[in-house]
Amino acid sequence: SAAAAGGRRLEDGLGAADPVQLAVYRVAWAKVRGVAVPDVDAAYFYVASGQVVRPPLLSEDEIVALLANPGAAAAAEAAAAAAGSPRLPGR
Repeated sequence: SAAAAGGRRLEDGLGAADPVQLAVYRVAWAKVRGVAVPDVDAAYFYVASGQVVRPPLLSEDEIVALLANPGAAAAAEAAAAAAGSPRLPGR
């Protein structure tokens, strides 16, 4: 069931959060810090509830493929749904 936290609706642990955006931030942070992307963890922390949500994150190659082929977003969403991951917001 959904729970309200900090004014955001959390469904399946994500609410308005976008796992693709989090994956992009993770890759960018790794590049800036000079570390390997797989060595960087990324999660959402909802202060009001104390909830930590760690969605499955795209790899750098998957992000590049998604940007090169915007139609791939539907395929990525279908794959995430098949794997039991929450839907991407706005889709």
